[in-house]
Amino acid sequence: MMKEKMEILSYNKVDENLAVLIELHKLISKNNKLNNHLIYFDTNFPSYLKKIVVDPRCNYIFTLRLNGTIEGVIHFKIFNDIIFLNNICLSENCQGKGLGKIFLFESLNLLNKTDFKYFTLDVFMSNQRALLWYKNLGLEMNKSTTWKQIFLINNQEYKSLSDEMIFKKDFNGFNSLFFNEVKIATIVNNTTMLIHDLTYINQMPLYKYILITNQDTEFLKNGNFEITDLDTSVRMICPMKTFLNNSNKLNIK
Repeated sequence: MMKEKMEILSYNKVDENLAVLIELHKLISKNNKLNNHLIYFDTNFPSYLKKIVVDPRCNYIFTLRLNGTIEGVIHFKIFNDIIFLNNICLSENCQGKGLGKIFLFESLNLLNKTDFKYFTLDVFMSNQRALLWYKNLGLEMNKSTTWKQIFLINNQEYKSLSDEMIFKKDFNGFNSLFFNEVKIATIVNNTTMLIHDLTYINQMPLYKYILITNQDTEFLKNGNFEITDLDTSVRMICPMKTFLNNSNKLNIK
């Protein structure tokens, strides 16, 4: 049987493979209750991805190719002295084969940012396999955020928008709701409203959307709302030197 040829390459120019990267991103929430509600499913996501592909300031993308076919994508974001793993996505055929470790550490080698102090990421608690994987790589849980769905107890009548509240695209091209020029929600495919600020929830046009938030909803429990937990996102962190040293322990070269 012929050995597969593996390549890990920087992806910094939009080409015909962009559609593959988009589909790989959709696997992030495949097995949790946020599936179809995140920006990866929005019709504006391809335009956003094109934008960050060519942004060398803080976004770095690498692809995993087996025999020339893209089977994985990694997206790092750089913040001051921190490398944030925004996403790592492998095709279902490549999961559980140890390729993720190789892909991650080799991409970091290509990134060549060894002078950074910390490596950090977010992972869903529902993805216990990934959570355990990151723990074995030396990352520790730092904080957590619960994603919830908000239900209206009484059907809300249509509300006309006030002068302070408008729908428009945000800086990244996603349809959003703004209050006095401050973004308070992202609209995904005109069906889901990801609410980032619940301060003005009683003034928001909620009736036509599936309402999702990762904000504190305690104050809503005494109102006309019911809250259901969907999943918990955990922020994990590790000193960069410790994380890179673990590649030697795992025999990753």
